[in-house]
Amino acid sequence: MKSKGENVKRIISVLLVLFIFLICSACFDVKSAKTLSEIEDENFGSYCDDLPEGIPDTAVNMLHDEKFQYGINIIQTPYGKRDMTGYLDYDGNARFVGADSYVSRSGFNTIPANRFWSLTQWTSKMDFGDAANRNLTIDGTKYTYTNGCKTVSIDPAKGSLTLRANCGEEYDYKERSEYKRQKGEWAHLLIEQYGDGDQYKMGDVKDIYYYLDFSIDEVIKYDVSPKYPSEQRAQLVWYFGFGGPSPTPIWFGLRLFDSYESEHISWAVGETYSFDPGMGYPLYLAPNDEFFDAPLKIGERYIRVMKMTDFVHYCYEMAKKSNVFGDNVKFEDFRLWNMNLGWEVPGTFDVSVTFNRIGVYYDLV
Repeated sequence: MKSKGENVKRIISVLLVLFIFLICSACFDVKSAKTLSEIEDENFGSYCDDLPEGIPDTAVNMLHDEKFQYGINIIQTPYGKRDMTGYLDYDGNARFVGADSYVSRSGFNTIPANRFWSLTQWTSKMDFGDAANRNLTIDGTKYTYTNGCKTVSIDPAKGSLTLRANCGEEYDYKERSEYKRQKGEWAHLLIEQYGDGDQYKMGDVKDIYYYLDFSIDEVIKYDVSPKYPSEQRAQLVWYFGFGGPSPTPIWFGLRLFDSYESEHISWAVGETYSFDPGMGYPLYLAPNDEFFDAPLKIGERYIRVMKMTDFVHYCYEMAKKSNVFGDNVKFEDFRLWNMNLGWEVPGTFDVSVTFNRIGVYYDLV
C-alpha cells in the first residue's frame, strides 16, 4: 500500500505534466482537425459553400478544394504525359500545402501533401508552367494568367474558373497539322482531379449527382479551308474514370458542347458507347437531352443538377457485355478515381468557358 507522501508526489507529477502540456499548447498553437466547411482563410474566406439547391442534404461532395484555394498544378505538354512543369499559386496567396488539417470524407484526419487540382495542356506549343513566359494580372481576388495560347482566370473567393484556349494561335491559324492528326493529337485545356484513398465504393452510394454552374463565353471559328471539315470542331467535355477491382477503368462522361454538331446537326444529343481494345478502356457518353432541352447558347448561364446513377450503372453493364472484365468484377467495388473538365479542340477555334461551381455529390446508403 502506497504511503500518503507517495500519493502526494504522484498527484504533483501529474499536475506538472499537465502544466507543461498546456504551456506547449499555448506556444505552438495546437489545433484540432477541422472539417472543410469550418476552415477559414484570411485571403479568400470559406473553403467551400453549403450544398447547392437540388442536392440532397445527406450528400457529400467528392471533389476536394471546390474553390481552387490551394492553387493548381500544371501538367506538361507532351500528349499523355503526367509530369508537373509548374503551378498557379495566386501570387503566393494560395493556401499553403500541408498547413491545414481537416477531416477527410472517410473520417480520417488529413493534411494535403499537394494541390488537389491540375491543369492539362497536352499538345500545346507553349508550356503554361513556364512562369517566365506567362503574364499575371490581379483584380481583387481574381487572378488571370495568360501566355498567348491559353488564359486561365481563377477567383478563389468565389470558386469561379475561366478556361480560354486560343487554338488559332496553337495551330498558326491553319488546319491542325497532318503530323498531329496522324498521331491523334489535338489541343487540350482541362482541369482535373484524381481521387485518393477516401473515395467511397459504388456499393456505399445510393445516388450520384453531378452539379455544374457554367457559361460558354465565346466560340470563334477561323476559316482555314480545311481538308477534313468534320474535324473542325471544339468540344467541351466532362469525363470521369471509375476504377478499382479491374485493371481496366471505365470512362464515363458528357459532351456538353460540340461546335460541329451544333452547326451541322443542330444538337449534340450524345448517347454513345464504344470499346476500342487498342485504347484499352470503354467510353460511354450520357445523352445530353436528359439535362438540356436545346443546344447550349453562347453567353447563357446554365445551372444543372444531373442525377447520373442509372447512366453510370448502364456504362458498367455495357462494359461487362463487351467482355472488358470478368463476372467476378462487381459494380459495387468500383470507385471514382479521376475527373477532367474543359476543352478538347482539334479544330482552329478560340473558345472560352467559365465555371462558377463544380460538384460531384454522393448520396450515401
